[in-house]
Amino acid sequence: MPYIGVLFLIGSIALICAAAGLALRNPAPAWLFGALVSGGMIVGFTLSRTVGLPNYHEQGWEPPYGVLCLIAEAGFIAAFVAWRRVQETPAPIIPLRVKVPTGK
Repeated sequence: MPYIGVLFLIGSIALICAAAGLALRNPAPAWLFGALVSGGMIVGFTLSRTVGLPNYHEQGWEPPYGVLCLIAEAGFIAAFVAWRRVQETPAPIIPLRVKVPTGK
């Protein structure tokens, strides 16, 4: 089905945009956008091999490429979750030691 190819193209362009956002030091929207696109690709891949998509049902999981893509997309989502946790964790407060002159 032609729309499957269009979806792959849109997903590829979207992930390139997410990578560009990360490279340009605009991490929050880039991480979120990349995680959403990766999640959507996982859902689409899984649906196409289980219940099928409109006028499209793929047989099998195409080892190793399909599974490798799922692993990469899940890895991106895991990295996003780890990044969010680091961003939300407050920095430890280290007490300052002030040296007071003793007058000697």
